[in-house]
Amino acid sequence: MKYKLNQYELVFLIPAYNESKNLKRILYNLRNFGSTIVVNDFSSDTTKNIAEKYSTLILSNNRNYGYNYSIIKGLKYLAKKTRYKYVITFDADGQHKFSEIEKFLSQRKKFDVINGSRNFFNRPSEKIISEISYKRYGVKDPLSGMKLYNIPKLRKKIFALNPLDNTFGMFFLNWGKDVKIFDLKIKVNKKNKISSMDLNNNIETQFLLSFQKIIKKKFT
Repeated sequence: MKYKLNQYELVFLIPAYNESKNLKRILYNLRNFGSTIVVNDFSSDTTKNIAEKYSTLILSNNRNYGYNYSIIKGLKYLAKKTRYKYVITFDADGQHKFSEIEKFLSQRKKFDVINGSRNFFNRPSEKIISEISYKRYGVKDPLSGMKLYNIPKLRKKIFALNPLDNTFGMFFLNWGKDVKIFDLKIKVNKKNKISSMDLNNNIETQFLLSFQKIIKKKFT
């Protein structure tokens, strides 16, 4: 392993809603790179128990708020703690490869946000968003759940985020030209379970509407 940062220099932020199938294995492997923080989104399975046992830290929502809320909650928690430097968001559904982590770490000192653009998409709406996003922002896959953030440089922008403004993690597109964003190609696994987002029959429409709001919104 070429890069191994200490527990405060690198932390993995993992939003989790009923992710007991993969969570233990993910936490076990991520501890080889840094510390972990799980945001339990009011799971009804054993997600919370697994996180309490194997994660460095767990935050819990008092109801099911969704992916975007959990990500922002975790980011704000980390931004309040001055000891943390880099955070990588990592999905708990088994899609992300541990072998891709070092790609992010090799570029961490050059950019404020590193977006991991996947080698395939799960939904038709993601392809549409990808084409438009690349033309406007130079980012091919803003819906990717694997991103690196430089916490000290982005602290003020993180604090300004509204967790109830559901952008499915695409909020970074509106952070302005002063934020250095790198679009990193990554390979992902096929999911071995149904995504919690796919339980929502309107998810495709919600993705497109959220992206439309991003386009209309001015830089922050």
